[in-house]
Amino acid sequence: MATELEVYKKAELEIPKAQGIYLSHQQSTSKAKEAVDKLVQQVAVSGMNEDAYKNAAWLIDKLKKTLTKFKEERAPITRTVTDITKAFTSQEAELDALITALKAPMDKF
Repeated sequence: MATELEVYKKAELEIPKAQGIYLSHQQSTSKAKEAVDKLVQQVAVSGMNEDAYKNAAWLIDKLKKTLTKFKEERAPITRTVTDITKAFTSQEAELDALITALKAPMDKF
């Protein structure tokens, strides 16, 4: 595990990127929904045909690539948040151990 200082240095680099990445993903998701809705409506009206099938297959491929891109872009941020969480919970565990150490002789009293 990275040292606490490394964790917070990484956070200073990664966390500021989160909003921009999220907004970009939100915009891409909105466009994807529009494209899927349009194709679904076309199929509802005209039925599935060869062109609609090809368009759906192309769209599925594009959505899968976009999903992979989303995961790659957010991974450094979510890893950093996880590392920060671990740093905090590690400190809390140390305090819990100190409480336990103090309670042991008290319980014998």
